[in-house]
Amino acid sequence: MITHKNISLFFLFLLLLLVLLNFYTAISWAWYIAIVLIWLGINAVGSSRISSDYHVKAFCNNPLETEKKIAITFDDGPTVFTLEVLELLKKHDVKATFFCIGKNIEAHPEILKQIIANGQQVLLIECLQVLQLNLDLKKVF
Repeated sequence: MITHKNISLFFLFLLLLLVLLNFYTAISWAWYIAIVLIWLGINAVGSSRISSDYHVKAFCNNPLETEKKIAITFDDGPTVFTLEVLELLKKHDVKATFFCIGKNIEAHPEILKQIIANGQQVLLIECLQVLQLNLDLKKVF
């Protein structure tokens, strides 16, 4: 299977082989450059095509799903702009996931309550930060 790990190991092996051959015969630097450029090209193509499973296994198609769906996320909130986003989501009856940071939750607990009241999903990031701020989530909810 063509994966980033396999391709990288193969090209690393090629480079080591060239180094060893260089002890017995003169090898032009052009060969080293060519191998690195080919490796970069393969990485660029593999990285640009999600369905190639080049880096990780990707699930791009589910034949059981008949309608198109998209996941919407908002990071590092809540902020003063979150209320505008909530209005748009409510207007179009769209659900989203809000990744919230402890210091922003502490600064805008009323906005977090509004996110939850609108039925949106909330996930905490930087939970250590939440603990460091001694943020009492029971007060927020």
